Amino acid sequence: MARRTVKIDLQARNAEVFLKLCEDIAEQNTALGVSSPLADGEFVNMTTFTDVVTRARQKREEALAHYAIAEAAMAESRHLIGTAAKQTSHTPGTLFYMTGIVKKLLLTLNHANPEALSLWGFNVVVRMVKNPGRRIKV
Repeated sequence: MARRTVKIDLQARNAEVFLKLCEDIAEQNTALGVSSPLADGEFVNMTTFTDVVTRARQKREEALAHYAIAEAAMAESRHLIGTAAKQTSHTPGTLFYMTGIVKKLLLTLNHANPEALSLWGFNVVVRMVKNPGRRIKV
């Protein structure tokens, strides 16, 4: 005879699916009323369970609203900086564009001493490259 196995996945890592399950449990308990196997509160206090489910749903909705606000603010900051989609260092009005102009101007003014740009906050690296010498044609 074959052995029967039962697996019931709670999917607790997927908050939306898990909250829906908890809401369904609370709803079924309420629909059954006193005939519910959970009505006596011996194992789980369903009043507390329902209260926790309601608070969890409210906090999740609040978090999603804050997330949407944060995403909109981040998109606006990327647009102002100049790192949004389809923006380059040549996009006028962005910080990336204006900083490039500042860098070029300061480098022109400090051509003999480019390390002076580090006083402005730029990360300046000056290297000396060895002359490769003359190549012999074959």
